[in-house]
Amino acid sequence: MMPRWTYLRPGPLVRGVVKHSFALAACLLALSAQAMFRVPSRFLFLLIPYVSAALAFLSVVMLVNHLMREVRRDDPASTMIRIAEQISGVYIRLFVLYGLVLFANAALDHTAAEPREADVVEIAGDSLDFGRLPFRWIALRSVEDPTRVERVLLSPADPPLWVGEPVLLDVRPGFFRLPWIARISLDDVRQGQAILERNPTSAEGWKMLIKGYALRNNVPDGTNATVEYARLYPADDYWPEVIALGLGMAGHCSEMYRILEPFIGRRTDYEFHVYVGHALACLKRRPEALIFLEKAKALEPNNWWADYEIGYLYFDAQQFELARPFLARVQNLRRIDSVARDLDTIEKIVTLKRARESAKR
Repeated sequence: MMPRWTYLRPGPLVRGVVKHSFALAACLLALSAQAMFRVPSRFLFLLIPYVSAALAFLSVVMLVNHLMREVRRDDPASTMIRIAEQISGVYIRLFVLYGLVLFANAALDHTAAEPREADVVEIAGDSLDFGRLPFRWIALRSVEDPTRVERVLLSPADPPLWVGEPVLLDVRPGFFRLPWIARISLDDVRQGQAILERNPTSAEGWKMLIKGYALRNNVPDGTNATVEYARLYPADDYWPEVIALGLGMAGHCSEMYRILEPFIGRRTDYEFHVYVGHALACLKRRPEALIFLEKAKALEPNNWWADYEIGYLYFDAQQFELARPFLARVQNLRRIDSVARDLDTIEKIVTLKRARESAKR
């Protein structure tokens, strides 16, 4: 009786290329998900070397299938290859499944990020599938719990890091209660404080401190630091102005005015008067706000910005007839949808008011 021969796989080379390409693409997507939606762990990377070995083995299987055209089904080599290929597939599936879990954990998480301090204690790199998919990771020591060291994959969006550098982690709880890191940034607060300990008047130290407080959304300390910087460097009005504008856009009007106030006697330009007017109007100090906005308007009569601020100063005070000409001038220059809607509202209110007055007569 003639022995039974069989191919390891029908169409061995084509099937091997397709299978290896699919596995490689799936692992690349899983690795990208893990680098983007990172869950810190001490043992996170134990699976990666096995996945690398599994991908490499699929490459070997593809080559063997091409070179060994016919083998017996009961041949030990054939059995060993089939078992090893199945094990490789299990590792790859687990790796891809873990990437999908991390993606869902982050995509379904709508909670706010919580800042956490950590220090970089190690930076290392490796590669997946014989160097074709490089990746790097860092080991972080938590400031809250110095005994805990966890590994985190690095992504292209992360800043350059070195061992011993303090970092700030934006951590979210995760939909599946797997806390994940949304962002890694330099901890400018601790770096700035370290600089100021050695040089209390360092401009760069104060700027780093202010920037760090902004990243932590620490408005009181950030405002105090900006006021101190303005006191130390009165000639630099640009940096405090940028911080003041950011605070004003976030609705922190009293902090905005506090930063701008020391420059009132020195700044006479159009933009500064508008900024101060906006802050005072937001604080309901309308008569004082109107003074600064009128000064700005006198400096640049054709600029729409002061008209916008004056118009809404009157609009918020429900003085609609006074607000109308200013907002109409803004609309003629800028064509802003919200201003157009508010002008329509003003027209309806004024018309209704006049109708009531006529009815009383």
